[in-house]
Amino acid sequence: MDRSTRTKCRRELSIRISREGVVMPSSCTRCQERGIKCVVATRHSKKCAHCVRLGRTCDVEDIASKLHRIHQAEDRIKLEEEAAFEELVRAQERALRVQQEISVAVSRVTRLAQQRVSLKERGDDIMVRGLELLDEMDGEAEASAPADVAVGPAVPNSGSPRPLVDFLVPADNLTVDPADLDIPDEIFQQILASVEGST
Repeated sequence: MDRSTRTKCRRELSIRISREGVVMPSSCTRCQERGIKCVVATRHSKKCAHCVRLGRTCDVEDIASKLHRIHQAEDRIKLEEEAAFEELVRAQERALRVQQEISVAVSRVTRLAQQRVSLKERGDDIMVRGLELLDEMDGEAEASAPADVAVGPAVPNSGSPRPLVDFLVPADNLTVDPADLDIPDEIFQQILASVEGST
C-alpha cells in the first residue's frame, strides 16, 4: 500500500471513529495540545480519531486505563460507603432499642426502690402503733387486777376435835337472816338446832 492510500485509509478511519466513538473525559497529549476533543472507538481501537488520521501513537489508552481504574475504584468505594451507611443505620436502631431498654430498666429499678422504702416506712409505723397498743393493754390489765387478800395466822389445833359450831354465838343473840346466807331454810334450821344444843 502506497503512501497516498495509507493516508486516505487513515482519513476514512478517523472520520468513522469521530462518528461512532465516544469523547474521552481526558484527552491524549496531541488533542490536549490542539485543544480538540479526543474521540475513541473504544470497542475497536485504542487510538483517538486525530492520532489515527496523523498515523501517530496515541497515549489516550494509558489515560483511559487509569481513568477506568479510577472509575472502578470510585464505584467500589461508593458501594462500600452505601453498605457502611446501612450498617450505621442498623447500629443506630440497635442503640436506640438498647437505650429504650435501659430507660425502662432504670424506671423499674427506681419504682421498686420507692415501693421498698414505702413498705419499710409502713412496717415501722405499724410496729410503733402495735407497741403502743400493747403498752395501753398492759396498763389497763394492771389497773383492773384485784388486790391481794391478806391471810391471817392459822388457829393452832388443841389436839381434840371441836364441834363445827363451837365458835358460833348463842341462838338468842343470832340475828342472821337466812336470805342473806343464800342457803336452804332446812339447812339453816339444822344449824340453829346444833347451836342451841351446844349451849
